[in-house]
Amino acid sequence: MFRVRRQLQRALAPRRWYSETNKVNDRVVVMSNDTTSHQTPVLLGLMNALSVKYHSVGYFRPIAPAPGTDHHVELLKSEFKLSDSANDLVGMYSADVVQARLTGDVDAITDTILAKFEALRAKHDFVVVEGATFESAPELAWDINVEIAKTLGSPVLLTNDFRDVESEGDALLESIATRVLLGKDAIEATGLPYIGSIANRVRSSTPLETRGRVQAILKSKGTADPTIFLGALPLDNILGSKRLNEVVAQLRATQLYGPTSPNSVVVTDGLIGTSDLKELFGHLKQHDEGLLVITSADRTDVVLGLLASRASGALPNVAGIVLTNGAFPQDHVKDILDGMAKLDKTTIPIYTVDEDAFKTANSLSRVTCDILPTSQTKIQQSYILFDKFVSRSALMDCVCQAVKSTKRTPKQFK
Repeated sequence: MFRVRRQLQRALAPRRWYSETNKVNDRVVVMSNDTTSHQTPVLLGLMNALSVKYHSVGYFRPIAPAPGTDHHVELLKSEFKLSDSANDLVGMYSADVVQARLTGDVDAITDTILAKFEALRAKHDFVVVEGATFESAPELAWDINVEIAKTLGSPVLLTNDFRDVESEGDALLESIATRVLLGKDAIEATGLPYIGSIANRVRSSTPLETRGRVQAILKSKGTADPTIFLGALPLDNILGSKRLNEVVAQLRATQLYGPTSPNSVVVTDGLIGTSDLKELFGHLKQHDEGLLVITSADRTDVVLGLLASRASGALPNVAGIVLTNGAFPQDHVKDILDGMAKLDKTTIPIYTVDEDAFKTANSLSRVTCDILPTSQTKIQQSYILFDKFVSRSALMDCVCQAVKSTKRTPKQFK
């Protein structure tokens, strides 16, 4: 329903059409001054909003982590049906950037990124540029993103992550206002046009009131234009959940049996199945549904016992079974599972991973709440939150004003 509504909005909204000879190539860099940004919902919401105004909105990631680390490029390419290749959407990979900086060849970074950006922007009316993140070195990420924005001649939209901020009430609002002002001052000190700030993953019992109350604080502090605070996305249970398809992707697990799980299946925790079946079932009864059971392929009692428990409904439903060390079920169990598969009775998805149980459990604990191209529930929730808590009119006004004031850099004239 939401997808249809969004497509109708794009189709019916008045658009600004551009000819090839008079094409306006606007752009914005979305970056953060936090250690982690988790700004995928912001990117989705922003591109969705821009798609109503611009016929062709592109996406560019100047510096991306190693391939397979996250899914930002494939997500946005898929969701907005970008015809560009994944390689065209990436400037450089982070390892290459670090190496170039260590050898003092900084110009190679900017030259490569600018060349790829210019090739991409020729195909689109507007390009959203995702800033780089280096969780172990946020200062490096800031410096590089500022340099990228200058090289591309782009205004900046800042995001601030409040996931770990436990403050409530007025203290929380003051914290948000302070970060907005610090971010504004930091960007303007670089000479870059500042669009505004969006707070992300805010713990608030009154999220609808946050934008107005923070803007009031900014006004009381003498801010000429308090609408630079564009909104606050609340900490959301749907976006914060670990979905089975996302967990499987990050564990690099291969499915052996069972149904293709819907994207709504939530993984609540992991449980290593090394104890006897009676003790394992006792542990399961103490947990909610959604456990991912990690066990050895030779524990046929665990595999068959869990399948039987699903059929009987005697235990909370587990999200899946993960077999470790790259192993497959023993032949006699395999025959049973093959037979169940033919009857469509393998009710629990079964996967295999190359790592042992300890490493798999450790990897599971580090799984991030990612958004995949198949994570439609999270994608639609991102649109809903952005439309509800971010002022689209103020955002578009700020973007247009910042784009008009942006000057081209010497490198862009080469």
